[in-house]
Amino acid sequence: MSLDIILYAPGGKADMIAWAKVNPPANPLLQDDDEGGFATREGVSFCWWAGSGQFKTANGTYDGEGNEITPPTFAPGAVGLLRIHTILLDATHITDQTYDENGNPQLEQWERNQVAKWIKDNGTPGTMAGGTVPYYEVGTVRLLRPQDAEAFMAANNIASHQWVGGNSY
Repeated sequence: MSLDIILYAPGGKADMIAWAKVNPPANPLLQDDDEGGFATREGVSFCWWAGSGQFKTANGTYDGEGNEITPPTFAPGAVGLLRIHTILLDATHITDQTYDENGNPQLEQWERNQVAKWIKDNGTPGTMAGGTVPYYEVGTVRLLRPQDAEAFMAANNIASHQWVGGNSY
């Protein structure tokens, strides 16, 4: 089990890396490595969206021969995917899952975890993409639920990112 969060830094990759090195307080998501770069802390995986950090907001158009008529458009800044693995998730667990009479979960991970609680307690809610994608903004980074980004991409016929291992966002 893991908790996935999409991080969006309108200011770009440097802003996101700087933010992740100090957030959440006392347990930063990223740490400096010995080679002048960064590494994720134990229990956390990170990758740039689609390998580049660019989030496509509209597909380009092409003629019958595959020549580009209009280029695709991308959100300004950088987008990354953060996965919090079981080892850290279990350590930040708030409450056990409850189920309805049909055996369906009643609470999302976002409602059962200290990481999500920290985001909600410290973030400012907002929306983007014409009000269709909700987020919480903490400092210079917006934190989104993958299912909200996925709904935007599906509605606009845009291919989504995939984690190694096949989980789609």
